[in-house]
Amino acid sequence: MTNDLWYNLAFYGVSAVLILASLLVVVRTSIVHSALFLVVAFGMTAGIFVLLHAEFVAAVQVLVYVGAVAIVVLFGIMMTHRAYMAESNATNQQWLWAALVSLAFLICGVLVVVFTPWKTGGDITKLDTTMEIGKVLFNTYALPFEIVSVLLLAATIGAIVVARED
Repeated sequence: MTNDLWYNLAFYGVSAVLILASLLVVVRTSIVHSALFLVVAFGMTAGIFVLLHAEFVAAVQVLVYVGAVAIVVLFGIMMTHRAYMAESNATNQQWLWAALVSLAFLICGVLVVVFTPWKTGGDITKLDTTMEIGKVLFNTYALPFEIVSVLLLAATIGAIVVARED
């Protein structure tokens, strides 16, 4: 088998797991199960980025979304007593509207992909984007990077203060 066939199989396999996990996030009645499928969906999104040769974005996806956001969501769910209820993720009365809006977004996305003139050619795999992003991030944008880290620290401290029981 050629490399293109393996690449296509990997892409369609990761995409299928991503779509299935995303659907299970929405339709599961247990909020804990929904959060765990959200972790799977975030991980599969990182897999898509790896297949697109965007290793830096994949690493950020794993660190920020899988490693931070999903864990914070899981901790938030586990700290509430609602997580132990059988129907903790009840069906909303507006699910039909949400399905219609999602279908509209899907149709728009398919139309954009079908009618966009894609440029092909050139080997983008030879570019070292991770090194270039690192140089720009820590040279040109060092101060904004540090400001964001202080802001995230303040948000974490604020969340601890708000969640603390007196």
